[in-house]
Amino acid sequence: MSKAHSKTTTTTAPHLPTLWLKQAVYLDLGLLSECNARVLLPPLTSSFLLEVVEATLENVNAMTLDLGQTQFLGVRLHTPTLLSTKLMTPPHLRASKLVERIEDLHRLAVTPAYICNEATKLWLALAKDINPAQSPTPYHLGRACDITIGEVDVQLKPETVTYDREEGKIKRVRGVTGHILYKILTPRITPTIDKILALTTKLGIGKSRSIGFGEIEAKPKPPKET
Repeated sequence: MSKAHSKTTTTTAPHLPTLWLKQAVYLDLGLLSECNARVLLPPLTSSFLLEVVEATLENVNAMTLDLGQTQFLGVRLHTPTLLSTKLMTPPHLRASKLVERIEDLHRLAVTPAYICNEATKLWLALAKDINPAQSPTPYHLGRACDITIGEVDVQLKPETVTYDREEGKIKRVRGVTGHILYKILTPRITPTIDKILALTTKLGIGKSRSIGFGEIEAKPKPPKET
């Protein structure tokens, strides 16, 4: 995975989010076993200057939280996390008019299913180069995580924050921050959780990660810290 700190200037798009550009630089969508890396940049009609100050490379497939035999996993949501209430829609209902008509909110009570579902989508897109919208894996792994991972302690805080400003109108969203302590109930799920959450710790989780939402940190917790 390629990371970079960037400095940008624009000529006709002064409201272009700098953070979007910054993250677009290191969403490599590659670094598979053959290190097929590529960079995504937003489709702009204006000119801009991008200066790479520092860059590092990480192999997506080698990322790990070093969970090992640890049963306890701490997840801290540093910035408001936006996970859609429709995230756990069964695959055969995704395109249904019934689901489309349902209002889309963001979960304030975050369960293992929602975290694992979204983390799996990110993993499939980056490490496997698979379109997650066409894969049933995120849904099924999410359901498995709700059975094999349980909450031991939860300290979450709903927050309403400014999301966008357009033509004098302010759009706000409601997300959640805080800390969750999970217990992994079977070691069979541990290697999978280790990989997908290691990636989200680097790139975040949920909607609008590119502008600072969904910054999370996952790490093993020794029993004495639980």
